[in-house]
Amino acid sequence: MELFRQKARKIVILNGHYENIWPIVEGIELALDAIGRHHSDGLNILRIDHWELIRPETLARVFPEGYPGIELEHASVIETSMMLALRPELVDLAKALHDGPAKFLPYDRYPAPPDEVPSSGVLSLTEGSSAEKGNWLLTDCDEKIAEIVGREFPKG
Repeated sequence: MELFRQKARKIVILNGHYENIWPIVEGIELALDAIGRHHSDGLNILRIDHWELIRPETLARVFPEGYPGIELEHASVIETSMMLALRPELVDLAKALHDGPAKFLPYDRYPAPPDEVPSSGVLSLTEGSSAEKGNWLLTDCDEKIAEIVGREFPKG
Protein backbone atom coordinates (compact mmCIF):
# COMPACT_ATOMS: atom_id res chain seq x y z
CA MET A 1 0.00 0.00 0.00
CA GLU A 2 2.76 2.44 0.92
CA LEU A 3 4.71 1.64 -2.25
CA PHE A 4 1.60 2.43 -4.28
CA ARG A 5 1.13 5.71 -2.41
CA GLN A 6 4.75 6.55 -3.30
CA LYS A 7 3.89 5.96 -7.01
CA ALA A 8 5.56 2.55 -7.38
CA ARG A 9 3.61 0.60 -10.00
CA LYS A 10 6.02 -2.21 -10.88
CA ILE A 11 6.75 -4.33 -7.82
CA VAL A 12 8.62 -7.62 -7.56
CA ILE A 13 8.38 -9.66 -4.40
CA LEU A 14 11.06 -12.34 -4.38
CA ASN A 15 10.24 -15.03 -1.86
CA GLY A 16 13.07 -17.10 -0.47
CA HIS A 17 11.15 -18.99 2.21
CA TYR A 18 8.58 -21.69 1.43
CA GLU A 19 6.46 -20.95 4.51
CA ASN A 20 6.06 -17.30 3.42
CA ILE A 21 4.02 -18.09 0.30
CA TRP A 22 0.59 -17.58 1.83
CA PRO A 23 1.45 -14.60 4.07
CA ILE A 24 2.83 -12.85 0.97
CA VAL A 25 -0.29 -13.66 -1.05
CA GLU A 26 -2.47 -12.42 1.80
CA GLY A 27 -0.45 -9.20 2.06
CA ILE A 28 -0.83 -8.57 -1.67
CA GLU A 29 -4.56 -9.25 -1.53
CA LEU A 30 -5.02 -6.94 1.47
CA ALA A 31 -3.06 -4.19 -0.28
CA LEU A 32 -5.17 -4.58 -3.42
CA ASP A 33 -8.33 -4.38 -1.30
CA ALA A 34 -7.07 -1.22 0.43
CA ILE A 35 -6.06 0.43 -2.85
CA GLY A 36 -9.22 -0.63 -4.62
CA ARG A 37 -8.85 -3.22 -7.34
CA HIS A 38 -10.47 -0.98 -9.95
CA HIS A 39 -8.31 2.01 -9.02
CA SER A 40 -4.90 0.38 -9.10
CA ASP A 41 -3.58 2.83 -11.73
CA GLY A 42 -1.30 0.48 -13.69
CA LEU A 43 -0.12 -1.49 -10.67
CA ASN A 44 1.61 -4.76 -11.53
CA ILE A 45 2.88 -6.94 -8.68
CA LEU A 46 4.94 -10.06 -9.34
CA ARG A 47 5.39 -12.71 -6.63
CA ILE A 48 8.29 -15.00 -7.45
CA ASP A 49 9.43 -18.04 -5.45
CA HIS A 50 13.13 -18.47 -6.17
CA TRP A 51 13.03 -22.28 -6.14
CA GLU A 52 10.52 -22.30 -9.00
CA LEU A 53 13.21 -20.74 -11.21
CA ILE A 54 15.72 -23.54 -10.83
CA ARG A 55 16.06 -25.71 -13.91
CA PRO A 56 15.48 -29.46 -13.52
CA GLU A 57 18.99 -30.19 -14.79
CA THR A 58 20.43 -27.91 -12.08
CA LEU A 59 18.42 -29.73 -9.42
CA ALA A 60 19.77 -33.03 -10.76
CA ARG A 61 23.35 -31.69 -10.42
CA VAL A 62 22.71 -30.37 -6.90
CA PHE A 63 20.88 -33.53 -5.80
CA PRO A 64 22.45 -36.47 -7.65
CA GLU A 65 20.62 -38.87 -5.31
CA GLY A 66 17.25 -37.21 -5.88
CA TYR A 67 15.66 -33.88 -4.97
CA PRO A 68 13.75 -34.14 -1.65
CA GLY A 69 11.34 -31.31 -2.59
CA ILE A 70 11.25 -27.68 -1.54
CA GLU A 71 9.09 -28.41 1.50
CA LEU A 72 12.12 -30.15 3.06
CA GLU A 73 14.65 -27.56 1.94
CA HIS A 74 14.46 -25.36 5.04
CA ALA A 75 18.08 -24.39 5.81
CA SER A 76 19.23 -27.38 3.80
CA VAL A 77 21.30 -27.81 0.63
CA ILE A 78 19.66 -25.13 -1.54
CA GLU A 79 19.61 -22.38 1.06
CA THR A 80 22.98 -23.30 2.57
CA SER A 81 24.65 -23.49 -0.85
CA MET A 82 23.22 -20.12 -1.86
CA MET A 83 24.50 -18.56 1.35
CA LEU A 84 27.91 -20.17 0.83
CA ALA A 85 28.01 -18.48 -2.59
CA LEU A 86 26.70 -15.11 -1.39
CA ARG A 87 27.93 -14.69 2.18
CA PRO A 88 30.28 -17.54 3.11
CA GLU A 89 31.44 -15.71 6.23
CA LEU A 90 27.95 -16.24 7.69
CA VAL A 91 28.02 -20.03 7.24
CA ASP A 92 29.89 -22.43 9.52
CA LEU A 93 29.24 -25.93 8.24
CA ALA A 94 31.24 -27.32 11.18
CA LYS A 95 28.34 -26.26 13.41
CA ALA A 96 25.67 -27.76 11.17
CA LEU A 97 23.59 -30.31 12.99
CA HIS A 98 22.69 -33.39 11.04
CA ASP A 99 19.60 -34.25 13.04
CA GLY A 100 17.19 -34.39 10.09
CA PRO A 101 15.35 -35.05 8.04
CA ALA A 102 11.98 -34.01 9.37
CA LYS A 103 9.36 -36.72 9.52
CA PHE A 104 6.12 -35.19 8.32
CA LEU A 105 2.84 -37.06 8.14
CA PRO A 106 0.52 -36.48 5.17
CA TYR A 107 -1.73 -34.27 7.36
CA ASP A 108 -1.23 -31.43 9.84
CA ARG A 109 -1.65 -31.53 13.62
CA TYR A 110 -2.10 -28.48 15.85
CA PRO A 111 -0.17 -27.73 17.88
CA ALA A 112 2.56 -29.45 15.92
CA PRO A 113 4.31 -32.16 17.94
CA PRO A 114 7.79 -30.95 18.89
CA ASP A 115 9.46 -34.13 17.64
CA GLU A 116 8.18 -33.65 14.07
CA VAL A 117 10.84 -31.05 13.24
CA PRO A 118 14.48 -31.60 14.23
CA SER A 119 15.66 -29.23 16.97
CA SER A 120 18.03 -27.52 14.52
CA GLY A 121 15.08 -26.46 12.34
CA VAL A 122 16.84 -28.00 9.34
CA LEU A 123 14.19 -30.08 7.60
CA SER A 124 16.56 -32.08 5.45
CA LEU A 125 20.36 -32.09 5.66
CA THR A 126 23.08 -29.54 4.91
CA GLU A 127 25.48 -32.27 3.81
CA GLY A 128 26.48 -31.71 0.21
CA SER A 129 26.11 -27.93 0.36
CA SER A 130 28.74 -25.91 -1.49
CA ALA A 131 29.37 -22.47 -2.92
CA GLU A 132 29.67 -24.08 -6.35
CA LYS A 133 26.13 -25.46 -6.07
CA GLY A 134 24.98 -22.10 -4.76
CA ASN A 135 26.38 -20.42 -7.86
CA TRP A 136 24.56 -22.89 -10.12
CA LEU A 137 21.29 -22.16 -8.28
CA LEU A 138 21.81 -18.39 -8.27
CA THR A 139 22.62 -18.37 -11.99
CA ASP A 140 19.31 -20.08 -12.75
CA CYS A 141 17.46 -17.61 -10.52
CA ASP A 142 19.20 -14.56 -11.99
CA GLU A 143 18.48 -15.60 -15.56
CA LYS A 144 14.82 -16.40 -14.94
CA ILE A 145 14.18 -13.26 -12.86
CA ALA A 146 15.65 -11.12 -15.65
CA GLU A 147 13.48 -12.96 -18.19
CA ILE A 148 10.30 -12.56 -16.09
CA VAL A 149 10.89 -8.89 -15.32
CA GLY A 150 11.72 -8.18 -18.96
CA ARG A 151 8.49 -9.89 -20.08
CA GLU A 152 6.23 -8.34 -17.44
CA PHE A 153 7.79 -4.86 -17.34
CA PRO A 154 8.84 -4.17 -20.94
CA LYS A 155 10.88 -1.01 -21.55
CA GLY A 156 9.01 1.94 -22.94
